[in-house]
Amino acid sequence: METSEQVLKKAIRKYFHEESITLESFKEVWLMRDETIINLE
Repeated sequence: METSEQVLKKAIRKYFHEESITLESFKEVWLMRDETIINLE
């Protein structure tokens, strides 16, 4: 079982196509995720 953090990091790597994840890019993806959920509803 993967932790939610591992799943999130994988998703972020897909967005940014890189191994290194910064806190800022994490926050950006988190905000995008919220917007995406809203847009899908």
